[in-house]
Amino acid sequence: MDLSSISLWAVLAATVVGMGIGALWYSPVLFANPWMQALGKTPEELSNPTRAMAAMPGNMLLTAVVLALLMGGLGASGIGAGILWGTVVWAGFALTSHVNLFLFEARKPVLFFINIGHLWVTYVLMGIVIGLLQ
Repeated sequence: MDLSSISLWAVLAATVVGMGIGALWYSPVLFANPWMQALGKTPEELSNPTRAMAAMPGNMLLTAVVLALLMGGLGASGIGAGILWGTVVWAGFALTSHVNLFLFEARKPVLFFINIGHLWVTYVLMGIVIGLLQ
């Protein structure tokens, strides 16, 4: 695949959208409190948030590049294609991986749904951005 075939602006915009969704999703406005409760931890017991936040731009950038390459290679554009391919990538990789982790780690169902819901919304909205801008 040729990286020059994807739109830099689409990838950057999707990266920003992905980071924004994560910040909102795990904030007190949405799911921070039930997420912490399901983890059984306090904010002080979590790992260094600075380290985790430093990894986020790279992770979101890689996700955006992969979605852009997939959608570009398939000639997929528009909102519908973004929803479809964001969901396909989510179901094929994120959902399947998280189901295994959920089952092996015996985590609370609410934690699974908060985390996997975040990834679905993120992938779909990133797909939409790429579908509209690429």
